[in-house]
Amino acid sequence: TVTFCDEGRRFVTTADDKKVLVWEYGIPVPIKHISEPHMHSIPYVGMHPNEKWLLGQSLDNQIVVYGVHNKFRQHNKKLFRGHMNAGYACQVDMTP
Repeated sequence: TVTFCDEGRRFVTTADDKKVLVWEYGIPVPIKHISEPHMHSIPYVGMHPNEKWLLGQSLDNQIVVYGVHNKFRQHNKKLFRGHMNAGYACQVDMTP
């Protein structure tokens, strides 16, 4: 997926290769590369309405949360488990 954030100045891409890349608009190289050994593929990333958080549907039945304004670090206390994603690339929707 491609998700714009930070008022359109940056965007986040995800794919099947278990990587999350953060790009600065207009620069052809990623400014942040997120890939951990325990990380599963995140086929969908959505932006929270307050534009402080990115929520991603991980294929290990979790919703992971990354902070936009804190260097795109994962927020470990905001990890949502307990659901089963039966399909591939289930979308995450949120309300304020």
